[in-house]
Amino acid sequence: MRALPQRYIPYWLIFLLLVALLYAASLLVPDGLFSPVHSFGPGEAAKATVDQLNLLSTLMVTLNTSLITGSLAVAVNGHVWNPRWSVMDRLAVLLVLSSGAIVYYGVYMAFAVTLEMIAAGFVDPFQRRLALSLSIQYHAFMAGFLMLGIVFCRILEFRLAPPAQAESARGSAGRKLIRRPRV
Repeated sequence: MRALPQRYIPYWLIFLLLVALLYAASLLVPDGLFSPVHSFGPGEAAKATVDQLNLLSTLMVTLNTSLITGSLAVAVNGHVWNPRWSVMDRLAVLLVLSSGAIVYYGVYMAFAVTLEMIAAGFVDPFQRRLALSLSIQYHAFMAGFLMLGIVFCRILEFRLAPPAQAESARGSAGRKLIRRPRV
């Protein structure tokens, strides 16, 4: 008797669904009410705002640099790690590198806008150009993260078995592709 066919769900689709669920859950978090425990003095609020903007820029540069490092490792070794390395994978890595450049531009823009506000004698964290630069940073980073995540999922999905495992599975020194059956 034939075995029932198994349904195959690609790893990249599972990854995208999990990220989408986490994003949807973050939208459901209710807005909090703030009760001031400590009031800032006239210059303290501006200094705290600039400090937070600098910390946010440092965080984005650090995350983005890690993302670019991962994409470069994949670009160099992708065809070795994934025997089915394709044009889609190469384009995804190119998009990750492009999104990294966009994040760096958003960080630069945030610094320029902050400097402009300080020179004008005010700091407005909700200023339109500042909000746009922060949005550019976030969305470009997330696009790069999603693209690199898809490439990593494809590498996991199509990776080669270690030589010892392949030998015992085939009885030869060749490498065997680890892959779930597709229906």
